Amino acid sequence: MADESSLLVPLASNADALLAGPRVEDLRRRLKQASINFDSMYLETGRLEVTAGSGGGFRFRGQGGDADFQTEEERGREQGRRMQFSVGLEDDPGRAALAQRPFMETEATISWNATLEPFRRELPAGTDWIHYVSLPSEPSVAERAREWSARDHRSDTLRSELPLSFVRKEVIEGANGDLSAGVWGGAAVMQDAIHQKVVGSRFESGSDWRATGFCLPILVPETGDLDWDSVLRIRRHRAMQAFRKALREVELRVLDDATSGDVEAAVHRAFARYQAEVAPRLETLPGVAKRVVMDMTIGTMMGVATSALAGPVGIPLGAAVGAAPSAVQGVVGSLAGKRRRWDTVYAELVSSSVRAATEP
Repeated sequence: MADESSLLVPLASNADALLAGPRVEDLRRRLKQASINFDSMYLETGRLEVTAGSGGGFRFRGQGGDADFQTEEERGREQGRRMQFSVGLEDDPGRAALAQRPFMETEATISWNATLEPFRRELPAGTDWIHYVSLPSEPSVAERAREWSARDHRSDTLRSELPLSFVRKEVIEGANGDLSAGVWGGAAVMQDAIHQKVVGSRFESGSDWRATGFCLPILVPETGDLDWDSVLRIRRHRAMQAFRKALREVELRVLDDATSGDVEAAVHRAFARYQAEVAPRLETLPGVAKRVVMDMTIGTMMGVATSALAGPVGIPLGAAVGAAPSAVQGVVGSLAGKRRRWDTVYAELVSSSVRAATEP
């Protein structure tokens, strides 16, 4: 399918956010919003441990199995604890070495134990757009990530925002490994706030990287509150492809109009044109739904203007970062003549969100 879009949700780039409680709840909302935004989603399988401090850092990948989300208590117990790692030659293959010597000792500043496996257990039958995968091991993926990381290690901005060198190394290399995998697979990449610090440099003038997925959380922010069965039902709407093209058209208008750095003004202008195009169909919505639509203005974008991203466009919750050649190429098209198709999806999203917000 020429216009099919996909999203990669990797462990390293979301390790800080994979914490039981409000952070996982927020990530769940982002996954539901992304389920409307993208044709396919690829969640990294397994488990990833990342520990780093002033004296060193390491990462370990393992099987996910029945793993649960890391709790605040578990993370708090590990962070601040002194850790020592030793090496030694095995006397017998497969048995721990009797003589070992320490090679790294550090107090853990970050201690992430990340897994996406619990989401697998809550998905309804018929969820055919979410796939659990391992990241590619292609040499070109690793080489591209090394090139990007070498540049980012020289970034004064990242040195300032992530002053501990081993913490900065884990964040930079984790983010770039995932971004490189996304380019290899032609997918956008979802990242948490700390890893978005790295991708901020991708928004510099002339870069192929652009923000994507930021339109829907503004139009219908309550999409993330829908249950998975409702997401499944709406995804099956026959006009879903046209709806996604419409979202990307609005996003590209914003990106083209945001060169001054005034994101809020750019979104206001794009949405003014958008609302004018859909106005005839909005008249058919129930009164309460129309009020919700008109209340969902770009005022909700205010938090993005203060984003930590260095470029002219920030990424609100629920958004992702995509490589322009693969994530948005070919989706620009006129909205005229397609309004009666794609805005029926929009109306159903609004109505479902209203019901979810008002039902006990």
